[in-house]
Amino acid sequence: MKNILILLTFFTGFSGAAQTILKFENDIELHIVIHPFDPQRHQIDTCYFEDHTYICRIDNSNWFGGDHGTELPKYELVEIMLYQNNKEISLDVSQMFNPTFSTRIPKSISEFKIVGFDASGNLLLKGKGKCIFWNPKTNEIEKEVIVSGALADIDHSGNMLQLDGNYFQYYRADLDSISYRKQHPDWPYFLKEQDTTIRIPLQLSLTEGVLTDKYIFTAGIDRSIRKWNKLNGDHLQDLLKHKATISSMSISPDQSQLVSVDLKGGVVFTKIPK
Repeated sequence: MKNILILLTFFTGFSGAAQTILKFENDIELHIVIHPFDPQRHQIDTCYFEDHTYICRIDNSNWFGGDHGTELPKYELVEIMLYQNNKEISLDVSQMFNPTFSTRIPKSISEFKIVGFDASGNLLLKGKGKCIFWNPKTNEIEKEVIVSGALADIDHSGNMLQLDGNYFQYYRADLDSISYRKQHPDWPYFLKEQDTTIRIPLQLSLTEGVLTDKYIFTAGIDRSIRKWNKLNGDHLQDLLKHKATISSMSISPDQSQLVSVDLKGGVVFTKIPK
């Protein structure tokens, strides 16, 4: 779950306009404005079926959101502004009625960055050396996890991969504890003159890490990617195709491929076995 924009999936009623600011990783902010739906500002069309009248179109677009035939939306999105790197982008919000993300994040964690969500629908926020599992339906913090180093990745079950210098550690949400802490085993150094790779007993700093359902992939300034068994932490494989420090890694949505990029612009695609 890398660099994903997560919108809150809940809603509480209000009588007037409301504005919500959502903060994400990579210094991204969404400023959202929601108003009560005003029928006077929209073209509303009705249709007939078996002697029943129902609202079928709003502003010449099909309307499927009502539980009853004549039920109008209660709220509408008026504006979403995206801010990143001093750039401002206005997003299209036409036909976005009854939005489901207006409740404000509590002030105590408002400066935390949104990094994902777990299978229970809890929002995961990172900041001040910890990760917060916040339940948007109850507006309560379900759990706090101390993060040692940088949070590299988190999966839909709330399991976390943390990088701390030349170590990484895997937090299991179901056990609420660190399952294991590991380093890269030796430094695989390629000797061009001899066309061979030697192993230097030195552990260098880690730069990136990603999770799949079965595996953990970690990368570092040693130019290697290491593959680990996610369940028990066993070292499974070394991937040594990069010629420079790996700066980014990402997993395809179907978890069949790892894409990695290094500081010299090298891009490597690695197939992940099922």
